[in-house]
Amino acid sequence: MGWREKLNQHGGLVTLGAVAVAGIAVLVVWLTLFGGPAAEPAQAYFTSDDGQTYFTGAYHRFPPFEHEGGEAVRAYLFTCDGGENQFVGYLQKYTPEARQALEAAEASESRTFTDVLEELPLRAMLVKRPGDGRWVPRGTPEAERVRRVGCPDGSRARVVLIR
Repeated sequence: MGWREKLNQHGGLVTLGAVAVAGIAVLVVWLTLFGGPAAEPAQAYFTSDDGQTYFTGAYHRFPPFEHEGGEAVRAYLFTCDGGENQFVGYLQKYTPEARQALEAAEASESRTFTDVLEELPLRAMLVKRPGDGRWVPRGTPEAERVRRVGCPDGSRARVVLIR
């Protein structure tokens, strides 16, 4: 018996197999184009020495927090050469009121970190460049200048993400 006869004899199984393969192909294309569910990073960069060095920690830490005897804040790393060399472009922390609201949400069963974060005004987060003495509220023109990190050649630096 040739393969055509076998296909004709088991037409239902062949059709089912073809539909399954087509479904998997559609799913792969969909996930490739639109991505899966957006996952928050589990880790983030932090510094306790004004960006001279950095370490990784849980993404949902609410800076500033105590770390090895110093105050740790969020550190945003950048690169100008595809990741070979990395540097801290700016630092971020929450105001005391915002940090308190985030901690309360973490302890609550009815509110989530994301809920509270979406409700906070941008000014509840403060940013500064390493070496600068003054923190400025996010959402202001000055903060946007802080967050615009450039390379020596004048191009825009690329943020480094934890994978």
